[in-house]
Amino acid sequence: MITPYRLITVIVVLLFLSCKGPVNTVATSRDTAKVPAKDTNSNNDDPGVPIKYREQARLDLPGQVITLTSRFVVVDGKVDKESRYSASSAYFVHIDKRTGKADTVEAGVGNLGDCMGCTYIIRDMTDSFQLKPLVVQIVTHAEDIYYTNSFVGMQDGHFKQLFSIDDTREEGIELHRQGSKLVGHMAGRDDVVENLEFDYPVIIDTKTFEQLDSLPDRQYIGFTTTALQSFRAHRVVDGHTDSSLVAVKTGAEVKVDTLYRTLGKVRLRVKDSVEVELKVETAKEKLGHNGAG
Repeated sequence: MITPYRLITVIVVLLFLSCKGPVNTVATSRDTAKVPAKDTNSNNDDPGVPIKYREQARLDLPGQVITLTSRFVVVDGKVDKESRYSASSAYFVHIDKRTGKADTVEAGVGNLGDCMGCTYIIRDMTDSFQLKPLVVQIVTHAEDIYYTNSFVGMQDGHFKQLFSIDDTREEGIELHRQGSKLVGHMAGRDDVVENLEFDYPVIIDTKTFEQLDSLPDRQYIGFTTTALQSFRAHRVVDGHTDSSLVAVKTGAEVKVDTLYRTLGKVRLRVKDSVEVELKVETAKEKLGHNGAG
């Protein structure tokens, strides 16, 4: 099995000598000066199998280069893009143009070789996030409708993956600096009918890069579904829960309106205009869920 130290040597050589395939990137500059590829590691373990590296995305910055690079085995002279014989790996690579030193981090984003026509985005976020010395966002496809946003950069003198967020936007999640935090919103499934919502807060501590959990207490859902079982719910009159009950029959069309997490309640609209309220647990059990996204 190839070691990280051996990997650095091979990747660096291939990056500058042979990896010139088409990539789709968002870059802040295009410095094409050739950089000497020196590796300060001395581990020369032979992986024992032919290996092919492919550069998926590249960002040239003054003084440094960041790439997303995949590793595949070669079987009978053909690159095993589908990982039929061995699992492929993806790596983030940082190269210092001045010294030629390379640092490599395993990306943990799965096989990138079997997605024909996929777009990989790589962009410099250092100035936008008001951070130093370097933060780069790399967007890759993930499972189902999701994309993985990997944020890599320098921390304590080392090249690292700082944090990662899965979201549904092909162009990548948007974060902005707010005090000592990075904030934004990401997609997620709600607690009631698993509809896809886009208002889940994202909060990243800029000192530790830890993601701080946060859920909206009041969340509008607006998903129309049907009752899988009959139930009764309290009528809502002028915004207040009334003691009177409304019967909802199996098969009736229901619009899931608003979720109140702290209260553990959800409000529905039935018969076009009648508003009712019931417990989240009851709604989860008796309403049809959105499995399509």
